Amino acid sequence: MRLALLGGVDGSWAAMLRAGGHVLTSIWTAGGGQIGEITAGLAAAHRCPVFFHRLRRDDLAMLWQTGTELVVVVGYPWLVPVDPALPAVNIHPSLLPDGRGPAPVQWILSAHPESAGITIHKLTAEADAGAILAQEPMTLTATDDLHTVFARTYWRSAQMMAAILADFPRAWAAAVPQPATGSWTADHPGVFTIGPTTRLDEALHHWRAFGSGLVAWRDGKGQTRWPVAVRGWQEAHGLTPGTVVSDDGRIVTLAVADGFLLIEAAG
Repeated sequence: MRLALLGGVDGSWAAMLRAGGHVLTSIWTAGGGQIGEITAGLAAAHRCPVFFHRLRRDDLAMLWQTGTELVVVVGYPWLVPVDPALPAVNIHPSLLPDGRGPAPVQWILSAHPESAGITIHKLTAEADAGAILAQEPMTLTATDDLHTVFARTYWRSAQMMAAILADFPRAWAAAVPQPATGSWTADHPGVFTIGPTTRLDEALHHWRAFGSGLVAWRDGKGQTRWPVAVRGWQEAHGLTPGTVVSDDGRIVTLAVADGFLLIEAAG
């Protein structure tokens, strides 16, 4: 099939497209003019353009002109205009209808592990509400975090999508409507800032669930620093919580009430 990709995928999708003989007609990303190696490789392999602006209704005519048969949305941050004559599907990382919204993985790791999974559904005017073409649960492990869940989602969704594309008319016709509402929604979380009163388990829990960009630390100079990794251990000590034990410019050892945190910054 001829597909337009909105968002981003990993190398497992590149292999799936190649094995199935599918062609990308265009890629739409929110990369702000920058693309990673996977997107660049896909664009080169399929000889398709990459667009950085939000897909508008006027752009749908261009998709038609390039022979696009299906729009595939994977982690695209904007609502997508819907054309009933142009099929579109969204890859959502939760067991819909639970976890509708922009940040399901973060809340699954934080509070709703029973909703871990992947849903491929029809794109509709209402976000995350379309009929379901395929759905698969994911059993979380103690070692899973934001990054592993996304990696697992890419890997499994590529295989699920391969099965859908193998007989797309049948899969589209057999899609099952969703219930009207789920038990919880996945609103975007705010930033969690590590401070003097932060407990070790609290910091590690937030890092596991929310990861880089949503966990911050304010140093003694009032500067906000954005970690790329947070680790720690429990140990009794006589230090005042918030004391910086060591700071080499890249890794900070920070005393908290019940132990120590290692906060690693980009370097």
